[in-house]
Amino acid sequence: MRQLREHPHAQIAQSRRFAGYPRKMSLTGIASQADTTGMNGIFYQIDLLSSAVNASEKGHRVVSQNIANVNTPGYQTKRLDFQKMLEMQQTNADAATAENAGQGVSESDIERAIEMPEGLEERLDGNNVNLEQEVAQLKKNALAFQTYTQLLASRVSTMRRAISG
Repeated sequence: MRQLREHPHAQIAQSRRFAGYPRKMSLTGIASQADTTGMNGIFYQIDLLSSAVNASEKGHRVVSQNIANVNTPGYQTKRLDFQKMLEMQQTNADAATAENAGQGVSESDIERAIEMPEGLEERLDGNNVNLEQEVAQLKKNALAFQTYTQLLASRVSTMRRAISG
């Protein structure tokens, strides 16, 4: 049987194969063709969901730190820019080599993704942490974490079924 790549019009047939599929955008803004028919699609999804789980976990730590310092004089509320963190993790994953694969984001990268929100009401002691807002943020973050882990488990389960037949 003849393979499609050997055919003189293989390039045209290949481009038509993906014509109906949207182009995937990496978090760095570089467009590439989504391979939704092969294994690359599921690996991309697993990598993206892993990055989202890691970014959510780091956001959870920042909110927990805010709650722990609710009575610390002069402490200012911090927020992790989730989108920025996810972009850093994806950029690091895209640039990973054999030596640095799986290292994730460094502590200095995390510090760059943390921001101080403006417009929060400051108490007399200089602290601007609002406990109710932080608990709401913690619940929102926990729900996002749970969603990402369930999606990740679903993708891994799909991979297991594909491997075992």
